Amino acid sequence: MKITPLIISILSINLLVFSACSGIKDQENKNLKLDKTSMPINETLTVSVDITNTGSRDGHEVAQLYIRDIAANVTRPIKELKGFEKVLIKAGETKTVSFKLTEAELGFYNRKSEFGAEAGDFKIFVGGNSVDLLETDFELK
Repeated sequence: MKITPLIISILSINLLVFSACSGIKDQENKNLKLDKTSMPINETLTVSVDITNTGSRDGHEVAQLYIRDIAANVTRPIKELKGFEKVLIKAGETKTVSFKLTEAELGFYNRKSEFGAEAGDFKIFVGGNSVDLLETDFELK
């Protein structure tokens, strides 16, 4: 199948529709934190973010975690969804959402069809959709 600009446009629209359909109307994400900025391959990285419902109604928010491998030996996605969590946040309330990243979430299949993670720099993005995101980075050793 040949991928044409029309198909790419349709796929992009579907992605945006999916990512923009959930969440609290008036919410604020802040305090994106990592428990370490350098992680050995066999360990776990904890990512946390505070989500505040600044609206007047209770609501659900879907916190989404994306990663980007800055320099892999194969082309990697710009943003790759690695976790999400739906949380109920009451009006005026702040909740902390945490995600765990391990070698399994950071790995990919290389040109030899071998799965594994490569040492290097990564970016982490967290937010309520794939566009409005907080960003930080870490190094995988």
